[in-house]
Amino acid sequence: MRRPARQPLALIVVAAGLAASGCGSSSSGSLPPELARTLAARSDEVARALERGDPCAAERLAVALRLEAGRAVAAGEVPGALAPELRRRTARLAAAITCVAPPPVAPVAEPPPPPPSDTQKGTKEKPKKHEKHKKEKGHAKGHKG
Repeated sequence: MRRPARQPLALIVVAAGLAASGCGSSSSGSLPPELARTLAARSDEVARALERGDPCAAERLAVALRLEAGRAVAAGEVPGALAPELRRRTARLAAAITCVAPPPVAPVAEPPPPPPSDTQKGTKEKPKKHEKHKKEKGHAKGHKG
């Protein structure tokens, strides 16, 4: 598994800073507080996944952050001045993280049983004949007894 670069962490901090810039104010140059908290929480999740060495989870979370930012821009929740920067930063973040899954583990086959040794060969007992095939005295065919 490839170790994630430090660049994505820097992008997360920048994206979180951009998201946090909207906290508290709803003027035309900032994000609505609820959206800012949502985007900051998502970027924190990406950072935690990278810190614990899980680039696959980080990639999924970064894509979700990018989609959330795009949805907010499309819905008009992001002021026009911030929209291009938010899209650019979240897209760069998602593109910078690559999920490298570990190689699959090959199943371990059972080894074949060892061949019989010379002392084991020929020690099998011969199958016994069925009792009903034995001829008993006085019970042979054609004999009345």
